[in-house]
Amino acid sequence: MRRVYDEAKPELIDLKQPVNHELEASLESLRVLNKYFGSYSLVRHFMRRWLERGRTYRLLDLATGSGDIPRMIVTWARRHGVSLRIDAVELQPATLEIARRASAGYPEIN
Repeated sequence: MRRVYDEAKPELIDLKQPVNHELEASLESLRVLNKYFGSYSLVRHFMRRWLERGRTYRLLDLATGSGDIPRMIVTWARRHGVSLRIDAVELQPATLEIARRASAGYPEIN
């Protein structure tokens, strides 16, 4: 079955909604997909090439979702002696709240 994209019908995850189990489960699924299907590897590849130990960087993550990629970046940076700040932006308030909760132990992420 072929999926047809219709701008007038956003995906469920993009709709305004309260924090709920279904949204949290969808964001967790995206985190797993990011981890096992190459997103994390791709980001780490460029971090190894571009970020130098002892230097300080500021990054911007647009449409951060649950903030899993900024958390992965911070974890990597801590291990490699890289100082950074990440501004993570998310349009949907419920998704942003989930990201804030998950990122509580990451003061580098705003």
